[in-house]
Amino acid sequence: MQRTNGGKFLDTFWDLANEELRVRIDAAASLVDLLKQGDAEMAAYAVRRLCGGLESSRGGARRGFGSALSCCLEAKVLKIENVVDEISRRAGTLGWGPGAIINPEMKKKKSTQQRSEERGIELGVLLSTLCVVQSDLALSESEAKPLVMICIAAVERRQWLRELGTRCIGLLIQRSTKKKNILALIDVSPALGPFESDELATEPEQIAMRVLFNKKLPSKKKIVETFQPALSKAARSFPAIHCAWKFLLERAGIWPGSETFDRTDVWNIIDHEATHGSLERRGTAILLTEIVACGTNSAQLVSLALSSSICKIIVGATKTNSKSHLRPLAQRLLKHLVSSSKHKTSDWRFAVASALTSRGDSRFDTRTSTDTVSAILSGESVERHATFLVTQALAITDGRRDLSVALEALRGLVLSCKSQDISAAQEVRALLLALCVRLAYYHDKSFVDFDQSDRAIRIVLE
Repeated sequence: MQRTNGGKFLDTFWDLANEELRVRIDAAASLVDLLKQGDAEMAAYAVRRLCGGLESSRGGARRGFGSALSCCLEAKVLKIENVVDEISRRAGTLGWGPGAIINPEMKKKKSTQQRSEERGIELGVLLSTLCVVQSDLALSESEAKPLVMICIAAVERRQWLRELGTRCIGLLIQRSTKKKNILALIDVSPALGPFESDELATEPEQIAMRVLFNKKLPSKKKIVETFQPALSKAARSFPAIHCAWKFLLERAGIWPGSETFDRTDVWNIIDHEATHGSLERRGTAILLTEIVACGTNSAQLVSLALSSSICKIIVGATKTNSKSHLRPLAQRLLKHLVSSSKHKTSDWRFAVASALTSRGDSRFDTRTSTDTVSAILSGESVERHATFLVTQALAITDGRRDLSVALEALRGLVLSCKSQDISAAQEVRALLLALCVRLAYYHDKSFVDFDQSDRAIRIVLE
């Protein structure tokens, strides 16, 4: 290690654990620059410190050391094989993977402090593995295989690490250049396989592997009954989203990927979680809705995501004086919908507004004490806005909803037109007249008499 850089080099590791984001970013960049000098002793020390730092719960250690390790691998200033060897060495002390050390002391009862330290090592090993796959570098079979074996051991022996271990396995195999021998390891694992069994998958980790590798998948007609029971257990990862959901939504074409399943059937599973589940299952449904609804440009898909069950949960959680534990999640979803709407198509915006008002509540903004619908439609023309509101009201008057909903749409249209420059007053007037005729035809005339409607029209046209 060069003396001129020794002090600065060692200081970077202290800064990587700093709780300030800016300090950690600067430290990671500085470490990459120093390792570009090609000092082998520096590189070996960095591998040990970075993998070890991921075992620490101090300050921002795991975030700082994790991002630094990924950056160093991506910049190719550290060799993947050296990092894999270090991960294998640390996992071996736990009895995991090909380098497992059989030590009788491991079976003895441990103190609280010893168990805490062991849990730190266990988590650090998997986080180091995750950093390797997130560096976006291709892995040879000799590099990926020991890491997969370590992750399988974690999944089989530690309930609290099952989701993280499964996610690492999926990503490792996607990065691996040769998969056949590695898939054989997973197939014999009782926690993840077997792939060729006709028995139903009972755990979300098994579903994740079958979906990811297209093994023993149910027909489209049976996907709900086959996957629903096991996926209900995926809520144990809440507030994180279990990787089984990600892999399944990719296969349904909802997240980027090939479409294997019908997206409507897949979303029916999520809808079931929203209506029949525990707090964790309903929370997971809201998180999945946020990812899908805000991540797509398709009006059809966002309409599917904002189902009746989801919209009712949102209204219930965000209404005035609500004490629901899901309130922060529901509020975040609404804020994200508004911010995303600025970059979406007009059809997407109207699909969102339609779903929230027709499936949630006609007075959605009032009930939730937000300006979600008005903000989403704020950039639309009066003509489009008028068409949307009146279309909603006309559909409602066919007997599917209460008359007050149609009147609410009429009031909303009047206020919208008053606040904007009307360039097509005759078209707006025609739509209003159509609404009034429909209301008068389907309901008691006393609810909406033509004199009141005509005054409303004059207000719009003034």
